Amino acid sequence: MSLASIEERDYQLYGWRVRSALSLPQALAWDGPDRQVDVEIRLGEVPEELADSVLSTPFLQIAANGDCRLEVKAAARYFVRQGKEVVVQPANGASMAEISVFLLGSVIGLLCHQRGIFPLHASCVRVGDGAVAFCGPSGAGKSTMAASLVRRGHALLCDDITVVDPFAPGGPQVHPAMPRMRLWRDSLEALQVPIDPLQRDRIELEKYVLPAKEIGAFSKEPVPLRTIFLLRSANSSKLEGVTSKPAMETVFELMRQVYRRRQADILGRKAGLFQSATKIVDAVPVLSLARQLDFGLMDEVEARVKELVAP
Repeated sequence: MSLASIEERDYQLYGWRVRSALSLPQALAWDGPDRQVDVEIRLGEVPEELADSVLSTPFLQIAANGDCRLEVKAAARYFVRQGKEVVVQPANGASMAEISVFLLGSVIGLLCHQRGIFPLHASCVRVGDGAVAFCGPSGAGKSTMAASLVRRGHALLCDDITVVDPFAPGGPQVHPAMPRMRLWRDSLEALQVPIDPLQRDRIELEKYVLPAKEIGAFSKEPVPLRTIFLLRSANSSKLEGVTSKPAMETVFELMRQVYRRRQADILGRKAGLFQSATKIVDAVPVLSLARQLDFGLMDEVEARVKELVAP
């Protein structure tokens, strides 16, 4: 991809006004008020290395002042500064799909931590007038649970990264991401979604990008957070009990669910994350949900979710 000038466009993402020189077809165009741009994404040269690095790996460097440099050989170099600016230097021959995987993933995580925002590694769905988030490590079934509920008439808010504002008036609030999901082949087959028309998330993976409109609706407005589910595997084919833990234990568990937590600690966010997690736990039930990845259980799961999300 050439570094030549490209027409900039404004998008809405997690409540931010994002001005980008790279096309972000998965994101919605900005239709809010004519206010200051929150994040600018542009093409340019990214330095070979950062001075005064406090973390230096082949993938990521973090400087003492909080600047971050990300490098993915097959995609691009990314320079992330002050939560406001992203410079992208595409690798030779890289497609926009390859560049976007990390731009809309790892780079978003770094922006959140630079901006002092609380990002959960979670997928989130609007159920009624509230949001329910499903947290867990990769492969825990976050996107599968969300996709199943969207297929049943609820609206997608976020997939994989859920940005929560713990201090919003009226209680914690979720800001919508973009109307797309990233699902593994087995989940798509279980949902009976044709795979052939879909674009792979990454060339080497059996994971695909699914527009939300292919299975249901997308919610464009911020929604009050009602419940957080921590997903874990069940030992049987039945939906096991939904359980909670003591408050302080839950705070630390929620902090473990923060997207790119290690980078957040290096960026000096440990105290801020603790404050945010405490605020959320004080206001929102955080429950452990044990289940097998069995779509036959979705009637019971949906009923349990509706019961717990009801205001």
